Amino acid sequence: GAERQLERDLGIEHVPLVIETPVIEVPQSTRVAKERQQTLFADVGDAKLPQVDLLDAAPGRQETVTPESLEMTSRLIEKKLRDFGVEVHVVAASPGPVITRYEIEPATGVKGSQVVNLAKDLARSLSLVSIRVVETIPGKNYMALELPNARRQT
Repeated sequence: GAERQLERDLGIEHVPLVIETPVIEVPQSTRVAKERQQTLFADVGDAKLPQVDLLDAAPGRQETVTPESLEMTSRLIEKKLRDFGVEVHVVAASPGPVITRYEIEPATGVKGSQVVNLAKDLARSLSLVSIRVVETIPGKNYMALELPNARRQT
């Protein structure tokens, strides 16, 4: 409402946030195959095991961070840093099981050290324990802020 009107009046245009979900691929080790546990019912004989369809299906992986909360948090980061006199734009968010990484693009003339020096103040203003600042992301022209998720995935 009022914030959108203010953004229109100031000529601030928000590009939709890019949300990247990580793909985790774990290779099978040879040691696991060698040390595999023997089957529990190896010498049961003629006894029949119950059907597999008697088991309940495993619950799907629950996403703890919604796209709406990522968008809201990214705009909050921009606003809080603007309150401290540092202009940044959040360009991407990558939610993970423990932290969410927000890639930020500092405005022209903003030094990376300004963002680093404000990490504790930003954490306090966002009611977080800590914020990790990644000053350089290999292959990208951005900085990153790593914020802990409200609930960790297990």
